[in-house]
Order: sequence, then C-alpha cells, then structure tokens
Amino acid sequence: ERFITCLVTPKISFSLPNKGWNTVSDISQEDLRKAFLARFPMAFDVDRVVFTPALANQPPHEPGVPPRVVFKIGARAAPGSPELVDDERVLLEILQALDRAYAARHKAEIDAARAEMLSSSMSFEVMADEIRRAQTSAARETERLKEQASSSQKRLYLLELEKEQLQAARVASESSNEELRRRVHSLAAENADLRGCIDTLHERLDALTRLVVESAEANARGAKAGAEAEHGAAGAGVASEA
Repeated sequence: ERFITCLVTPKISFSLPNKGWNTVSDISQEDLRKAFLARFPMAFDVDRVVFTPALANQPPHEPGVPPRVVFKIGARAAPGSPELVDDERVLLEILQALDRAYAARHKAEIDAARAEMLSSSMSFEVMADEIRRAQTSAARETERLKEQASSSQKRLYLLELEKEQLQAARVASESSNEELRRRVHSLAAENADLRGCIDTLHERLDALTRLVVESAEANARGAKAGAEAEHGAAGAGVASEA
C-alpha cells in the first residue's frame, strides 16, 4: 500500500504516505502531524498535537503497518510539555489553532492590502473601506468557527446523553425480557395443568357416555322383554276365551 489510512477520534481521517515502517510505534509524530495538517485547507500550528496509537502492541505474527490505523488525538498544554489537555478540549484546541491561522492569514491579507493601497496612493477612505471589509470578513469567519466549536460541544453532549439513554433502555429491555420469560414459563405450567384437567374430563365424559349407552341398552332390552311378555299374555287370554 502506498498510503496508510489513519483514523483519529473523534472520527477524523487522513492519508499517511507509507515509508515502510515495521510497527505503528515507528511512525514519528512529525510525519503524523504533516499528514494530519494536509487534510485541512490551510496550515496552522500542530506542534502541540499528539497521536497515540490505539493498538500499542502489534502482534508479532503481523509484520508491517496495517493499511488502516486508529489513533487517539490529544493536545499538549504547551509545546514540549508532557501534560495533555482534557479530551473534551482537544477538538476545541484544534479549532482555536485553525482560528488563529485564519486570523493570521486575514491579518496578512489586510497588511498586504494596506501596503498596496499606500503604494498606489489610494485615498484613505478607500483604504479604510477595504480594511473594514477585511475585518468584517475576518469577524464573520471567526464567528463561524466559534459556532462550529459550540456546535461540536453540543453534539458531544447529545451523544453522551443518547448513550446514557440507550444504556437505560437496554437495562429496562433486559428486565422486561426476564419478566416475559418468567411469565411464559408460568403460562406453560398452567397450560400443562389445564391439559391434564381436560384429559381427565375427557376420560370421565367417555365413562359417563358408556354408562348412559349401557343403561339405555338395558332399558331397551327390558322394555322389549316386557312388551313380549305382555303380548304373550294377551294371546293366551284370547285363546282361553275361544
């Protein structure tokens, strides 16, 4: 691979030319800063930016740097200082450095415009208008960067809030699932009991049916025998009268 894709938290990616490093730890901070700076539209101070690889100990059976590496980005409190700022302020530090670079560029543009105006013997009013426009543009750019920083902080807060809500929902879901499993187990036991009762009722109903059928057959046989006996007695009476 000619380039290594580097992903730094929070979700910023850039391409790093592969110089044939054996491990991620061999990559110098200077190379990482240059590659990181190249993804922005203009240069700014990255001397305090520090990259820490997420995979510090590379497995020995995987030589060479993988094509995709994850770093945690940090910022020193001062150049050369071992102390790092809080993670929540890293993005703000980068935006402030970018803000200072934009301000320096606008100042250079204003200075260049002023020198050009003076060299061209332009009137003071025209020069003042140009300066005011440049200052207004710089103020708008600064305000935009401040709004971006504020929006980033709000998004981070909302993400943390959403994570807490998801964790609470997961706990509630697990509790509900456990209660549902207990309920299903209880219903299964009740269903088994009901099936036993139904089987018992079927057995009793079959026995009662057989009893009713046998009783009806016995009554029918008795009635038939009585009728035959009555018929025989009536025939004997008729014969005696004759």
